[in-house]
Amino acid sequence: MKIDDWTYKLNFDLPVIYLDDEKEYHIAARMILLDCTFTDGYPTSQFWSLQSDIVDKSAINPQQEISSFYTKFKSGSDYNLAYYEPSILRKYKIQITSFHSSHFILTTLKPDPALEISFVEILLEFAQYARI
Repeated sequence: MKIDDWTYKLNFDLPVIYLDDEKEYHIAARMILLDCTFTDGYPTSQFWSLQSDIVDKSAINPQQEISSFYTKFKSGSDYNLAYYEPSILRKYKIQITSFHSSHFILTTLKPDPALEISFVEILLEFAQYARI
């Protein structure tokens, strides 16, 4: 759902998952795929940010960002897929143990009223923190 020209609230059908409150978990974005449509026919490059209240808000991560990436679309192309797979996996501590009640926001650095997202696929990794 498009909130404004640079913010999209992602409405996922999330499974009901409760994590153990006594354990520490981390989340990482493994892959993000976006199918974008530009209603004016002129695709623009974008810097994207995936944010969620599932991760801790801190001085290092005040926006609660899970992942950020840049996409460049070719002008005149009908093929406007944005694919991102991080070369270095960034893991963040999970603060909400009820996964299904978390919110995900996808933002762009510059507003584009002609940008519409028709499909989103995100692969997330959950891991339990274990000290050796």
